[in-house]
Amino acid sequence: QGYTADIVCCHCGGGLDALDHCKDKQGWKDKDGDGCSYYLQDGWCDITGSPGVGWHEEWGTLSQAGRDGVSAVEACCACGGGDNSITALPKEATQGQGKTTMIGCECIKDWIDEITGKPCHDSCCNPDGDPNGLWCYVKDPKCEDAEWGYCREDGPGRQKPCMDSPPAWLDADGDGCWEYEEQKLCTASGGYGSGWKSDWGSFDDYWYDGHSAITACCACGGGGSRADLSDFKSGCQDKQGWHDKDGDT
Repeated sequence: QGYTADIVCCHCGGGLDALDHCKDKQGWKDKDGDGCSYYLQDGWCDITGSPGVGWHEEWGTLSQAGRDGVSAVEACCACGGGDNSITALPKEATQGQGKTTMIGCECIKDWIDEITGKPCHDSCCNPDGDPNGLWCYVKDPKCEDAEWGYCREDGPGRQKPCMDSPPAWLDADGDGCWEYEEQKLCTASGGYGSGWKSDWGSFDDYWYDGHSAITACCACGGGGSRADLSDFKSGCQDKQGWHDKDGDT
């Protein structure tokens, strides 16, 4: 029908957004001190409010991990909660405002990367060559639940940072995406890197949990787009009547 699921399905990061923005409950942390950014980045929940691929059964339920009667399901956009009442502003109303992170926290305009020592004078930069793209230090670490965050790029063509998927994937030998990247075992186009030995066989020989490195790891051309929080909307609507080539909705 000319569309793929990532364009027409809300749970795949597409669909039609009824709202423009969702905001996590500011300052919320679970009983272990983890905030919403951990739930998003580590795949601890999904947009339906269910445990995600990164959640461990021994941790109990999402509700049991909450604090003061509030769990990630109520507090975090990535888990189906947060504040979905913020509606779209006219473009002219947002002009002149500073750049923000993916979850809407304002960036510091001028800063120096603590690791490389390189300066940034345009809020969002990538001084360390982060494969996930531009980032910034934030004015309010409580808002981001960290001192920095990935930048949000406005517009329909904005890039979304890649996220290894599943987040904690390991191959049949116990090596994860970090090892593939660090040891140059693969290329970003899905080929074999300079660190791969021919007598090791193929990537598929190390297939585990439904994936090889080229489907699971961003460094190997796989992974998935980490949808920004404007995609996590209770008002999102799938494209009506869409089916894939096998007839699945």
